[in-house]
Amino acid sequence: MANHLTFTEILVASQHVHVFDMPDRRPNSAGSSHPTRWVFQSEIEALLFSNSKSTGALYRLLKRTPGAEGRALCLRHRANAIADGLVSDAEWSAMVQCLHVGVRSITLVPVEVAVEAATLLGETKETAALIEALGHDRLAV
Repeated sequence: MANHLTFTEILVASQHVHVFDMPDRRPNSAGSSHPTRWVFQSEIEALLFSNSKSTGALYRLLKRTPGAEGRALCLRHRANAIADGLVSDAEWSAMVQCLHVGVRSITLVPVEVAVEAATLLGETKETAALIEALGHDRLAV
């Protein structure tokens, strides 16, 4: 299991968003041996909905986003995520350093799913900046 994550921190509409590659190690994942490019759900929600704490707004948007079902990876509690083989201890520690020390669960969203969700949300300064910063063209809904 990989123990080192490299984060790219991008500034999107005055908010920091971390992007990184890590395999999706869930048993039902089609690409479990290939890295998936991830973003933190909490950072995307803060950017798109101006929330300092998660309200579930991004979760509800993902439920409406075609092709997003089952793609987000919720890592509930460090011990469980490690015991389930979803992340290593070093990977969890690296993610926590990007977020904050008190984090108990981390939800990761594949970049392409975040782009689709932002597209579905509609054209705003934040969605346009996010889509561009993640290296995608704006898509027609």
